Formats: sequence, C-alpha cells, structure tokens
Amino acid sequence: FGWSLYDIFLRHWLAYVRPSDLLVTYVEDLAADPLSVMRSVEAHLSIAPRTYTQWQLSGFYNARGGYGWDTRADGIGLGGIAREHRRCQELGIEFVVCRKLEDLYRPHVLELERLGREGQISPVPESWREMWLLPLPAQA
Repeated sequence: FGWSLYDIFLRHWLAYVRPSDLLVTYVEDLAADPLSVMRSVEAHLSIAPRTYTQWQLSGFYNARGGYGWDTRADGIGLGGIAREHRRCQELGIEFVVCRKLEDLYRPHVLELERLGREGQISPVPESWREMWLLPLPAQA
C-alpha cells in the first residue's frame, strides 16, 4: 500500500537507463492480476508468452492479505483518523508508529507518483492514489 523508498533507487537507475528499458511493477497489481503482470514482464523482455497454471499464478506469490497488503482504500492514507487507526490495528502496529511511518514514506510515495505521471515509470496503483490522497492523473 505504498510504504516504499524505491524512488531513491529508481532515480539512480533512471540517471543511467532509459525509462523504456526499466519495468516497474507493483505488488498490488501482482496480487490483483498476476497473469497481466507476467505478460507485461514477458513483453518487456521480448520473450514469448508462456502458459501458466493457476497454481503457478497464485501458489508462488503470497497473495493479497498475506503480508497485510491489499488493494482496499481503507489504509494508512490521510483520509481519516478512524480509518487509519483501524488499519493500524489490523496490521498490529501502534497508531503513533503508523503516523511516523506515514510521515517517513509520504515524500517517497509522492516522488513515485511524479515519476509515474511523467512516464518515467509505471503509474502508481489506484489504491495508492486513494490511500495517500494523490491527485488523479491528467486526462489526455
């Protein structure tokens, strides 16, 4: 749900690698639609699509909910104290710690959103937009 510091590493990579040569995927997308993620990886690597069994698509990945990651919009974002408190409880994290984590990760989430908006990486998942109250992408 967006607790990420990957922007630091991605900015470094993007200084040396063309954005088109870098594929960024999100665990929320993998949880929601593993076959689509695999197809995007195959296409990015210019390899032939393979046939996956349902077990391969769901058995090798700790699917939604296993680590507390999911695509619901009732997470740690700035959308309300009650919602935050409930999510912190679900994760077994004290509320004050959740707030500190939010303060730590928010600038990095905003940077990932910017990189996605500018087309340097894949756009952040919709669940992140809702959770972190990020702006909607500009309509073409």
